Amino acid sequence: LRQETRKGKLQRARQGFWLGEYPFGYCNGQCSRCTHPNGKDYCPDFGTPDKGDKRSLYPHPVESQVVKLVFEWYAGGLETSRTIARRLNGTSITLPDGNVVPIRSKGKLGRTDPGIFGRDLIRDMIPRVVYTGKLPYQGVDENGRHRKRAEVLHLFPGHHTPLVNEATFTRAQEIRKVNGAIFSYCDKNRLRRVYPLTGILHCSRCGAPMRGSGKVNQGQILYYYADSNRLDKELDCPQGMVRAERIEAQVVKWLRYQVAQVLSSENLA
Repeated sequence: LRQETRKGKLQRARQGFWLGEYPFGYCNGQCSRCTHPNGKDYCPDFGTPDKGDKRSLYPHPVESQVVKLVFEWYAGGLETSRTIARRLNGTSITLPDGNVVPIRSKGKLGRTDPGIFGRDLIRDMIPRVVYTGKLPYQGVDENGRHRKRAEVLHLFPGHHTPLVNEATFTRAQEIRKVNGAIFSYCDKNRLRRVYPLTGILHCSRCGAPMRGSGKVNQGQILYYYADSNRLDKELDCPQGMVRAERIEAQVVKWLRYQVAQVLSSENLA
């Protein structure tokens, strides 16, 4: 079953159709029955006839303009993910019909509401080759080995409209690589802690992802997970910082319990 599922995903990618959650800037084109977080009372196409058969990506009238702005600013070399997020939070877009829309993120359906932009969303957006009209397929190779998230096994032409041209995308990747090299160089003599729950934990108050952070207290480095909105000073959320060791131990304990339950069920069966 797993092999057949892999074949189906690969075949869908070969045909130029998207796999998984729709990236910011696109939707499924089902305007007459739209459930997109940035649909009702935001998208000018909400409630209009459908654009297609739901299998491909269709540019969201507002979000697609945001993607173009992000790449234009980032490729200029003078902006960072954080400054772009702050800039977006004070930006409005004029649509072809003359309406002015204050832009917003789309949040996570069933988890967080649409709202402000954060650095994490911009950082996730920059390396996405899908914005150039191509479809990456990571999956597994011919030997059944899983690929890392950053590794692309195949790249297929998609049926969707590109939002960013190749030159701008390439320039953005070059700047991203340089910025990453500078960061690594500055930290090469410092022991760096891994925060495995970054992006997995979410704030129970505002829904923002929690991000690992270190803090010096009386000469000792303490490790925490903090609300990314608070770290980026985008929202004054009352959620306090959580000690990394404590929450990670709780997650490990929960995982062990789940594994024990599964093994117990298999033994009974």
